[in-house]
Amino acid sequence: NLLLPLVMIKRNFKVFEILYFWGLSGMLQGMITPDIVEDFPHFYYIRYFVGHHLLIVSLIYAIVVYDMRPTLTSMKKAFIALNGFLLISFIANMILDANYFWIMEKPPMASLLDFMGPWPWYILSGEFVALAHFGFAYFIYLLIEKNRIQDLEVLLKKNPEVGQSSKALKFLIDEYLSSADIKSACEKTSFIDRELQNTFLEKFTIYCLI
Repeated sequence: NLLLPLVMIKRNFKVFEILYFWGLSGMLQGMITPDIVEDFPHFYYIRYFVGHHLLIVSLIYAIVVYDMRPTLTSMKKAFIALNGFLLISFIANMILDANYFWIMEKPPMASLLDFMGPWPWYILSGEFVALAHFGFAYFIYLLIEKNRIQDLEVLLKKNPEVGQSSKALKFLIDEYLSSADIKSACEKTSFIDRELQNTFLEKFTIYCLI
């Protein structure tokens, strides 16, 4: 949460690609198995769930509005950073005789860790669970991208004048090119009105003819 302003205000992609996988996977798990003992309407209960929800909303907002896109390389960076953070937390726990992030022992309330073996084996099991969560987070991103492309296609079909925006067309064509070969990308854009006054579309149309 402390790093989130770097994404929302500074639009720092390096921070985003780590926070996306940490946040979306960790927060979703936290919503399913919350590590709090207070009940509603206690302040800690409200802070916990509001904070988790807003983090997820912020990360999705960064994708849709800021056009930040996590990649498989981002997943790799997030996993390496997670293990670096795990090491730092372990050292801090040893020095402070603490149990931050439940590294030294399991939490007192029921959690997923109860099914992952005794200490320290549940930490190793957690590595595989983290990878599964990261994969799920990337799958969510793919769903967001797919729906965004479909929504833009529908918008262009119903309101061709939207195609006058070079940004909208460039985004759509770039997506076509990234997911198919040039020929297929040209075929997918056939529904776009070629009479539109759009320099980017004119250049792409010439490129397809060549």
